[in-house]
Amino acid sequence: MTDTVREQIIQAIMARASTLDPTIVRGRLVSGLESLMQTVLNDDMEQVLETTYQVERMEMTITIGSGVAVTDGNPSVLANQLLGILRQMFSGAPDPTFGGLIDSIRYRNSSFIFGQPTSVVVGVLAQFLVAYHTVRGNPYLIDPE
Repeated sequence: MTDTVREQIIQAIMARASTLDPTIVRGRLVSGLESLMQTVLNDDMEQVLETTYQVERMEMTITIGSGVAVTDGNPSVLANQLLGILRQMFSGAPDPTFGGLIDSIRYRNSSFIFGQPTSVVVGVLAQFLVAYHTVRGNPYLIDPE
């Protein structure tokens, strides 16, 4: 079966995230630092922004979680550096349309997960809003034929 436009977008985002961590996983609950030992991508809520005669414009939420080892330095500084990498990778990347699949991607919010003082990992969760469109009633096509 052919993938929907939404699924194609998620796969393109995963491919880009794999440059940060080739062991990226999808659809996993982030319940603490242990779950961020590898990068996690979760697709979540989607809403229709506009429907016209031929096109539906949607926006979906993508959350990317990743951890970084605290070997030296301040965990907060490391978390901010990782957040900067994630924001640049997705919001300011060389191809912000992911090959024409999306209309826009924008950073929404983030949170940091700090462990105990002896923890060796700090985690970052960054949420992005991805706007895209499909043919009305056909989630497999971007543009009318």
